[in-house]
Amino acid sequence: MTSLLNVRNLSVHIGSAHILRDVTLAIEQGESISIIGPNGAGKTTLLKVLLGLNAHYQGQVELLGKPLASYTAKERAQWMGYVPQHHDFADFSTVEEFIWMGRYPYMSVFRQPKEDDHQAVQAAMQLTEIQPMAGRILQTLSGGEQQKVLIAAALAQQPKALLLDEPATFLDPRNQIEIQRLLGKINRETGTTIIAVTHDINSALHASSRIVALKSGQMTFDGPPASLANEAVLFDIYQTRFRLITDAISGDVLIAPALAIPLEGLP
Repeated sequence: MTSLLNVRNLSVHIGSAHILRDVTLAIEQGESISIIGPNGAGKTTLLKVLLGLNAHYQGQVELLGKPLASYTAKERAQWMGYVPQHHDFADFSTVEEFIWMGRYPYMSVFRQPKEDDHQAVQAAMQLTEIQPMAGRILQTLSGGEQQKVLIAAALAQQPKALLLDEPATFLDPRNQIEIQRLLGKINRETGTTIIAVTHDINSALHASSRIVALKSGQMTFDGPPASLANEAVLFDIYQTRFRLITDAISGDVLIAPALAIPLEGLP
């Protein structure tokens, strides 16, 4: 069976700096993957390569068994939707108008919107539960509401994969949980592959089916969340000591940095 995305020996250099080095990764349809790692590990660069936004790399990147570079930008957008950390909404007025931008892979100056375009926009708003704000001005929305609009616009592309760059960054705890819940719902109900860069280790632990960790441009971990819940594994990724804490009510394992423990003498 052909993987949705297949990366082999991927390397990215900027001058003499190695941003990514020999990354090999196969992503199957329907997975929910979190990409974690310290600052400067190459997480966002990997995401942009997968999206076709960074073509300056060595190695192979395939979408459904074909070189990613053989697809046009519109063809890639029909397979993969991108949700950035934030967006400048200044040039758009209402929520629904912005979500219509997600239909650009299927539109042209010679093609008027069809019934399937309207259905895709309405389905995206329904799935993200933002129909009541369809007519609202974008600048009046809260940070959490704006993030849902970005996700809905990407879903309007009807992609097989949704790639997100720190989707809950800058949100308060309630909205962070809401975005995590929404992504889980999208993955379960539509089978859309979720690939999310995140600094929230606990979110990755409890909201993913698989975790990939980068450090200094190299992949240092690729496995199920349960295998990440290991102090030695976490130290290898972050060079920081962590403690595993069991929630007394839910029984869930939580990861917390051991801030009071000095690094000197650690293995």
